[in-house]
Amino acid sequence: MIKLLIVDDETAERRALCRSVDWSIIGGEVVGDAWNGKQAIELAMQTRPDIVITDVKMPVMDGVEMAKKVCALDPSIKIVFCSAYEDFGYAREAANLNAFGYVLKPIDDEELLRTVKKAVDKCIEERMQGALFERLKSSLTLSEPLLREAIVRNELLGLGREPEALLRSVGLDWLRDEEEPFGLMLIRWLPEDRRKTEEIKSLLSERLTGRTEAVCAQISAGEIAVTLRLHANAVADEAQAMLERTVRGLDERLAKASGFRLESLFRLYPAGTAPEEAYRQLSSEPDEGRLRPADSGFAAAGAAGIGAPLPEGYSSAAADPLLRLRAEAPRLLRQGDEGALYSRVRACFRHADAPDADDPALECGVALSVLTILADAVRSLGFEPFSGIDEEIVCWTGLVRQRSADGLQSCLEEWVRAFAGKARTGKEASEDSFLKPIRRIVGERYASTLTVESIAQSLHFTPNYLGATFKAKTGVSLNDYINKYRVTVSMGLLRDPSLGIYEIARRCGYENTPYFHKMFKKHTGMTPGEYRLLERGAAEDERPD
Repeated sequence: MIKLLIVDDETAERRALCRSVDWSIIGGEVVGDAWNGKQAIELAMQTRPDIVITDVKMPVMDGVEMAKKVCALDPSIKIVFCSAYEDFGYAREAANLNAFGYVLKPIDDEELLRTVKKAVDKCIEERMQGALFERLKSSLTLSEPLLREAIVRNELLGLGREPEALLRSVGLDWLRDEEEPFGLMLIRWLPEDRRKTEEIKSLLSERLTGRTEAVCAQISAGEIAVTLRLHANAVADEAQAMLERTVRGLDERLAKASGFRLESLFRLYPAGTAPEEAYRQLSSEPDEGRLRPADSGFAAAGAAGIGAPLPEGYSSAAADPLLRLRAEAPRLLRQGDEGALYSRVRACFRHADAPDADDPALECGVALSVLTILADAVRSLGFEPFSGIDEEIVCWTGLVRQRSADGLQSCLEEWVRAFAGKARTGKEASEDSFLKPIRRIVGERYASTLTVESIAQSLHFTPNYLGATFKAKTGVSLNDYINKYRVTVSMGLLRDPSLGIYEIARRCGYENTPYFHKMFKKHTGMTPGEYRLLERGAAEDERPD
C-alpha cells in the first residue's frame, strides 16, 4: 500500500480526510495526520510517507515551508496541496517542490481521489522501475549491444513499449527524454545479398564503437537506422558531420571493394519528438535533400531512393504478425483461448524465409514486443498482468536471459499461460457488486448510444463517482472500456466480407464512421480495412495446400 500523511489545522477536515475517504480503492492508507507543518515533518521522519496531502495556510509552519523541508528529507515524496481560493496563487508557487496537484476547498472527495490516484500510480511506477532496474542491471546475460539494438528497433517501429527500467539498464532512457533533441540517420541499399547486409552492419557498428550515445539498429535486410543522442546544448552540425564522415568512409570502402553503394538521410528532431514519429517522417521524405556521402553520389543502377517504393520483402517480416497479435490478444484473453493466442505469438517468430531471418537482434526485439503487447492486453481488460514488482522482475529478467529464438518462445509460452490464467481469475474476482452491473449494461447496450452518464443514471450514481471508482478498481476509464468492448466485437464482424465497414460501425454503436476508424486504430494500431486485409491474408496462409 502507498503511505499517506494528512496535514490540516482544521480538526474536522483532517478527521474527514482520514476516516471518511476510502483511500484503499486507490491503493493508499493513512499512516498519520498532523495539524501543522512542524508536526508533519516529525511524522514524516517517523513514517516515511509516499504522499503528503496538506493544507497551505497553517499555524507554526505553513504547507509550503513544510513541503520544502519534506522534499529535502526525501525528494521522491509527492505533495498534494488542498487550498482555498484565496490561497491558490500561494500554493502554485510551490510547483518546484514536487507538488503533484492542487485541490480547491471545499474539497470534493471524487476530485481528491482522482488527483491522489495519479500520485499513487507514480509512486508504484517508481518503486517498480527502481527495483526492476537494479535486478535487470545485475542479471543481464544477453549481449548488451544486441539488447540495445532490439530496443531501438522497437522504439522506431512502434512495436513495443518496454519498461523504462529496461531502457535505463542499457543506457537508452534518453530515447524517451522529452527535454533533449536527437538525430536519426537512415542508411539504405538493395537487400539482394544477405552477406553484404551483415558486412554493412558489422562495419557500421565497428565505426561507432565507443560512441555510447549512437546506436545502430538493423530495421530490415535493406535498411539500418542510427539514433544519436544530442544534449540540449549539443552542436547539431558537429553531430551531423560525425555521421557523414562515418557513412562516407563506409560507402567509399564498399564502393572500392565491390562497387556496392549506399544512400542515407540524416535529420535532427526537437525535444519531445517520439522516435516512432521521427522514423515515420524520415522514411517518407522525398529523394531531394538526401545526404550523399560519396562524391559520385548514389547513382548505382536500381538503387531505391528514400521515399521511393521499396523492393518486395523490404519491411520487417515480424511487423504484420505483431500488429495482428496486438489487435487480437485482448479478445483471445477474454475468451480464454490460450492455443490461438500462442499460435499468434509463434507467428511473430515465423519468418524463416524473410531477408532478415535469424537476426538475433530481431528475435530479441520481437520477444520484447510480444511480452509488452501481452501485458498491455491484460491491462486493457481491467486486470494487472503481474501480482507485484517481484513477479514483473522475474518476467523481464527471465526473457532477457534467453539466448535463442527457441528459448525466447519457450519463455513466452509460459507467460501466455500465466496471463490467460490471470485474465480468468481476475475476471472472476473483479465481478463484485459494483463492476458486475456495469459490465452487464455494456454487454447488453454497446450497440446503442451508451455513455458514462446513461450508465450512471441506470445505476443511480453520479457520473463523476461512477467514472472515478470504475477507473480506481480496473485501471482503465469507463469510456475506454466501452470503446475497447465495441472494437473487440467489431473485429469479429470484420471477418464477414458481406458486411460493409459502415454497417459494422453502426452495429457496434458508432453512428460516426470516421470516429469508429479512430477508435479502432487507437486500440489495435491499424484501421478496420487494414485489419480485414490482415485477417484475409492470415486465413489464406492457414488454408491447407
